[in-house]
Amino acid sequence: WFENGIKVKRNVILSLLTFLLLMTTAKESTAQTAPLTIDYCIQQALSNNGSLRSADYIVAQNKELRKTAFDLSKTNVTGTYGQYNSYRNDLNITVSQNIAFPTVYMNLSDLAKANLASSEIRKDVVQNELVYNVKQTWYQLLFMAHKRTLLENQDSIYERYAKAAAARYRAGDINVLEKITIESQLAEIKNRLFQNQADLDITLNRMATLVNSKDHVLNFNDSLLTKRILNLAPQDTNSYVSNPALVFMKQQIAVTESQKSLERSRLMPDFNVGYFNQSLRGFQDDDNKVTQYYNASNRFQGVMVGVSIPIWARAQAARVKAADYTIKAAEAQYELMQRNLNGQYNQLLQEYLKYKSSLAYYEKNVLPQSELILTNAYKNYVAGEINYIEYITAINIALTMRTDYLNLMNQYNQSVINIEFIIGNN
Repeated sequence: WFENGIKVKRNVILSLLTFLLLMTTAKESTAQTAPLTIDYCIQQALSNNGSLRSADYIVAQNKELRKTAFDLSKTNVTGTYGQYNSYRNDLNITVSQNIAFPTVYMNLSDLAKANLASSEIRKDVVQNELVYNVKQTWYQLLFMAHKRTLLENQDSIYERYAKAAAARYRAGDINVLEKITIESQLAEIKNRLFQNQADLDITLNRMATLVNSKDHVLNFNDSLLTKRILNLAPQDTNSYVSNPALVFMKQQIAVTESQKSLERSRLMPDFNVGYFNQSLRGFQDDDNKVTQYYNASNRFQGVMVGVSIPIWARAQAARVKAADYTIKAAEAQYELMQRNLNGQYNQLLQEYLKYKSSLAYYEKNVLPQSELILTNAYKNYVAGEINYIEYITAINIALTMRTDYLNLMNQYNQSVINIEFIIGNN
């Protein structure tokens, strides 16, 4: 009975372990086969990307550095032993502390706050760039996937074309040159399909790097390639002022101003306070002019107060002057970035409007025409109403229309993503 009980328990434990193993494997399999979405990629990048974690550490570092604003110098403890009062050896112990002018500590605190704010804005800059790269890569993946679909359609058309040409060649309706030409074009399309797949794999690897995935190639299922909506009024020409990089540059001006205030406050005098305790062995008169002997156990004490005046302040004055130039340099960099962003924003806005208008034209006129050309060209070629040169020309025109539309869609979406990056809408 006892052995049977052990066997039952052992079987139950093995069954539980097997069930847990299967559940874990199922979860891992589901995680690996789950199709990607843009929201998932952004969330994973924000959670796992090393650049953002590094920015978090810098913010934490500056939070700790704020505690160092009130930083007294080391306390001095000195001892003197010897004949400083008489031929007898005496002992003096002095404790002193140097204290900077109060405004120094205030300015150190302001500088620490400015650096903390700067690191937090720097994190926004990193996040804005990271989300921009993810969105750009995602829409590039969609573009390549739809380009693959278009190439597969072309391959199907030319496959059908090649079969029809082979039948007409056997019937003696066309010569070998037409047959070979069709087969070579079919081979070219298959080569483009191979290149497209290679480019798709490269872009997937880039996405895996951005989201810090352990899988070298992520599972990407085709999604519908649609026009990305730009939530911005075209007449708004100042949205770029919220760009995190520009905000960061403006914050750097505040940092340099705090540094200048700190250097200026260091021109103020420092203070020194101290306490001493010593022996004065020998005969001494007290307040009543009574002379008595004092040994080493009798202690004399007092306090000291001093001021350190910056008489030789030329070097510190130069630091203040240098801080002025640092502020001017930060202001110049801010103004330069502001002008550059303004130019980039206006350029991107014009490109966006251009692509938007072109897409509307293609959707209304070009795409219906391409479908009509493909349908009629095949019917006419099979019926023998047009020759292979006319058929190839018609097919190439129709497929070029579709390819141009796909390229235009990709350029439009990338222009929207670029504008979102400029205005910090990530």
